[in-house]
Amino acid sequence: GHSHPMAGAPSRKRYHITDGLVGIWYTVFNDLNERTLPDDIDRRFDVISNRMDTYFGHRFETFCAEWMTRNYACTDIGSWWGTEEDEKGDNVGVDIDIVADVTERGKRGTVYCECKFRNGMAKASDLEVLRRRAEGLDRSYNLAFFSAGGFERGMVAEAEEFGAVLIGVDELMGRRPAPSLLFPRQ
Repeated sequence: GHSHPMAGAPSRKRYHITDGLVGIWYTVFNDLNERTLPDDIDRRFDVISNRMDTYFGHRFETFCAEWMTRNYACTDIGSWWGTEEDEKGDNVGVDIDIVADVTERGKRGTVYCECKFRNGMAKASDLEVLRRRAEGLDRSYNLAFFSAGGFERGMVAEAEEFGAVLIGVDELMGRRPAPSLLFPRQ
């Protein structure tokens, strides 16, 4: 499949492998070379573990996008990618995992979403990065943050301040209803 460009992302397509086994082969194992892998077993594990994290992160983004289309009236959904200057002044590639045009209770809005699949909880700094990128694209942005590992207390406070919607495992698994995306929760 390919990522659909949203919010002014370059029109060149970004492709991803939708088949799980083929995806894991190309993301994790395809270009590993026995001669260049570290001899130390713990370091080898770190190399493969980092690649597995990347693979599962991409799969989680796909899962979250599918969850969005099942739970909201999304008229268009995709991703945004571009560049921004890092702390050294270099241009680096950046993205927003999900950008969705949503209709809710007769109103329309664009929702910018980040998806974090990791053991640790999402932090306030993660939300700040999403907020800064979304603000650069759209002054009337709506934010949603998916996290498989939960949310730190500071992240919850930051989300309340900026009106960001936090979506965790309980919502993703249907134990809690999908929250409103375009309106503050009562």
